[in-house]
Amino acid sequence: MELREFLKPFQKNIGLILGVSLFFGAATYLVSASLPLKYRASATVYVQRVADESKGNYFTYEGYYAQKAAQEYADTVLGFLQSPDIIHRAVQIVYPKLDEARFKKIQKSIRAEKRAPQLVLVTVTLPNGGEAKQLISALAQAAQERAKLLNQSGNEAMQIDLLASEPLLEEIRPHKGLNSVVASGVGFVLACIIVWLKEYL
Repeated sequence: MELREFLKPFQKNIGLILGVSLFFGAATYLVSASLPLKYRASATVYVQRVADESKGNYFTYEGYYAQKAAQEYADTVLGFLQSPDIIHRAVQIVYPKLDEARFKKIQKSIRAEKRAPQLVLVTVTLPNGGEAKQLISALAQAAQERAKLLNQSGNEAMQIDLLASEPLLEEIRPHKGLNSVVASGVGFVLACIIVWLKEYL
């Protein structure tokens, strides 16, 4: 079969193909435009162990061991920020009265990952930017409370601090244009498949 013969059904149904493609694109654009805005708050947690002051003019390895201990402790802090009890405590600080269903929804919006040996990045994505920032601060507070409690029977020189005075807030908007282009492409391919099946099967 020549290429010209193969393309005839598509040329004959070009209106249908373009119509389906435009419909998919327009529908996706409208759906994307109707989606609510979200806000992502992020903060970096710095984990350190304060080295003991050197006495006299003697050289010590305290600073080196303090840094190594802090690097290992960062894994514990990461676990804190991902644990349900710490998250629950943080959520209670921001939302004193909260049902279990909404707690689980908020819990899914929290992410924590280790970015460097002593740095842990925490992000919270919520429809309300103010609440997202408050929850970040509450998570840091809850982690600090737990660390302080554990340090009472361990190493009191360990500290958890936020690098910035307040979390960074970003507005997350749906990619209406990109989503529409992708949807139009999908609609175009789908319409071509339908025309081909109708013509040759």
